[in-house]
Amino acid sequence: MLRTQPTDDRPQTTEGAVQTRVFLLSVVCRLLSLTDILEPLASWSTMAVQLSNTPNPNALKFTVGVDVGGPATFVAGSDIDDPTAAALVAIDGVTSVFMTADFVTLSKTADTSWDVIAPLATTLLEQRFGA
Repeated sequence: MLRTQPTDDRPQTTEGAVQTRVFLLSVVCRLLSLTDILEPLASWSTMAVQLSNTPNPNALKFTVGVDVGGPATFVAGSDIDDPTAAALVAIDGVTSVFMTADFVTLSKTADTSWDVIAPLATTLLEQRFGA
């Protein structure tokens, strides 16, 4: 189940909606021939991710509770060798991914809503860093 801290524009979602979004993301990856992103997703298990606001309204912190590696920054449009970062940057509207310690921070375009990005990113991170 998705657990988020109460915020003004952060989405609340159900388990079924999250599963639907993961399925749709897998379809998009297949259509775009992103098998290098899709294959690692298949073996990920689930854990809770906590979302936190940052001082920047176009950045959101996702705490996963386990080491994510880094510090490393990945920018949309550049070559990305990390499958988790590549999957996150593939989400429409995400401009960069910062990974370090036990959290990931996503930055987005100003005209994209967190209601679109956060559920997809949360699902990917829950599955990737699950126990």
